Amino acid sequence: MNLDMAMQLVRYVLLSIGPILVSRGFTTDDQWQLIIGATVSVLTALWGVYVNWGSTKVPDAHAVRADVPTVSPITGSVKEGPGL
Repeated sequence: MNLDMAMQLVRYVLLSIGPILVSRGFTTDDQWQLIIGATVSVLTALWGVYVNWGSTKVPDAHAVRADVPTVSPITGSVKEGPGL
């Protein structure tokens, strides 16, 4: 099971519980939509942290070829040659 399948399962469970809670007066429809959106957003953020936990940054010398110039996305400066 991948992330898309798990998130879809969570959405379906929340969407099936919602009408029961709304019909019994525990929440309104607008509140339940907010709860579903917040839950899916938080779970997505937690999954992103879990997937990237413990990963290390690859040094520039290993990430790109030394003979190809790179452009910094922040400053726009160009780095050339093996002395990246």
